Amino acid sequence: MLEIGCGTGLNFRYILEYLDPAAGQLTGLDFSADMLKRARKRVVARGWSNVELVQGDATALELDRQFDAVFFGYSLTMIPDWMAALRRAQAHLRPGGTLVVLDFGRFHGWGPLAPLWRGWLRVNHVETLRPYADELRRLFDRCAVRYWLGGYNFTAVGHKGP
Repeated sequence: MLEIGCGTGLNFRYILEYLDPAAGQLTGLDFSADMLKRARKRVVARGWSNVELVQGDATALELDRQFDAVFFGYSLTMIPDWMAALRRAQAHLRPGGTLVVLDFGRFHGWGPLAPLWRGWLRVNHVETLRPYADELRRLFDRCAVRYWLGGYNFTAVGHKGP
């Protein structure tokens, strides 16, 4: 499995619960060396021998291998060329593989608070108004998108055909 935008590795323990400890490999990719340094400390402290960390740009990703699953956890909305990141993620999926995105939504059910939240996130390099769901549906023949908490966040699950 590949996590794009893994940051400090906070998601690793949840992902590793679903991987076979003997055969399941988790690769964490992040642009930030500082974030990966913190992730490395977490990996060493937990003794996770099946976690590999890679510093790189999600928009130019070339790992010379494919994965059964790719995950973006609150990272896609931070990538300026997010469409390129999605294309590279799809290219790294095996046929039949699954791409999952969990990220901030448009806050469509938040009334007058929506622009405030979107503005605060934008100051923190998060853009919520891009057409993420449309692009995911374009890239994957089978793609389900679900919005949560009045549009606070969304999950998208896309399956790569054979």
